Parts: sequence; structure tokens; C-alpha cells
Amino acid sequence: MYTKLQIEIDDTSRQPKFTVDKKVMRFDYVVANPMWNQDNYGADAYEE
Repeated sequence: MYTKLQIEIDDTSRQPKFTVDKKVMRFDYVVANPMWNQDNYGADAYEE
């Protein structure tokens, strides 16, 4: 049962787009493009 679809494009690892009361929302399903194949992401970014 789906109520609505919302797509966000940006660096959602560093600046989450789906938040409630400044906490990251939890979902049953997520579709994402992992950042490990992109430049400007070192080991420190993954640790956060």
C-alpha cells in the first residue's frame, strides 16, 4: 500500500532530505545511487 512517491536529488548522505524533528526518517524500501563510485568521497564520509 503506497500513499505517495517523493524523489529527492542531492547529497542526501551529508544533508538528509527526509527528516522529522531533525531526525532521519525510516523507510521499508529505499532506492539510491551509492556514493562509493563517485569522486569527493573519502573514508571519512563513509564513517559518518
